[in-house]
Amino acid sequence: MSITEPPLTPEANDGTQDEVETQHGVDEEEPELWFETTQNNITTNGKGLRRTATPTGGWPKVYLAVSPSYNVAPDTLNKWEDLEEPTLWARLYRAKYEASVAGKMKTEDAIKNVIKNLINTQDDETIAVIFPEQDLLPEKENRFPHPYHLRIVGLTHTEARRLTELEVIASPEATVFFLPKDIPRQLYILTIKGLRYNDTTRAKELVENLVRNAFKESPEIRAIVETRATIPHEEAETRTYNICASFLPVKQRDDTIRCWNIYFAEDPGYDDESYKLLRKKMRACQFKTVGFGKGYTMTEDQPLCTGCKSADHDSYNCPFSRLPGWLGYKPDGPGDVAGTNEFADE
Repeated sequence: MSITEPPLTPEANDGTQDEVETQHGVDEEEPELWFETTQNNITTNGKGLRRTATPTGGWPKVYLAVSPSYNVAPDTLNKWEDLEEPTLWARLYRAKYEASVAGKMKTEDAIKNVIKNLINTQDDETIAVIFPEQDLLPEKENRFPHPYHLRIVGLTHTEARRLTELEVIASPEATVFFLPKDIPRQLYILTIKGLRYNDTTRAKELVENLVRNAFKESPEIRAIVETRATIPHEEAETRTYNICASFLPVKQRDDTIRCWNIYFAEDPGYDDESYKLLRKKMRACQFKTVGFGKGYTMTEDQPLCTGCKSADHDSYNCPFSRLPGWLGYKPDGPGDVAGTNEFADE
């Protein structure tokens, strides 16, 4: 989201400067709120909130496997449709559905306290942090069940915009991710295992060509490109096959598996239903090589970070916990594996 009005967040810095002071979007009623100092990759605002400074280039991308509303009870979703704008989503680092009242209150309070230190209010009745009711119980044991996104209401448009622009607040008290009501299209497609390529520039090119050719050879994918695109056919074809790969070493038990993440380079241009179908067909492809193994999509062993909830890495590879000045949770070992197909809503 781009903003042409005075910026609401401090400029990112790489921590090389001893101290950076910024004062953005100053309002006569809340000048202390926008005055922030950044030192050693830690930003402190006028209310005393300490948080990890926004990294140079922005925060790492999080690719959610399912929408924030996944497994939210239908009655709750219907009620949310009547909520006054603006609303946004929020989740904690290592979030999970809380079945108990005490668990819900603890999560709601943690998020609300962070928000109160970022906007000009101390009134608990002004901001509402709504924990959704669960639709279906998980089919098998899952320590991080859905849904784990909460809805935030009671903010002004300026306050909501400020939170979504900040994106991530990593503080000693809590780490909170803020998302707009309508989240951007997820460009992550799948993770391949079974290929024996090492992490080299040449291998990256070979994997991208391998995957691109497999997609082009699929009659089902070609049919989607020809009949379901919302943009001109030639452009849709270019975008659909414009993919990029990145190496991912996944730790499983006592071994490290060489995997490759595949992403769209840009939005390929389909409506939501067609986009889900396209990714489903792509995930069904196999990727055969001569001498470097046979690749296929990870499903039941799909990596899922239990921390940031991104589907393109496991907990051990979470880039957030390795950021300079990170004040949030840090895993001690290889971390947790989801153990379920997180693309269930497709």
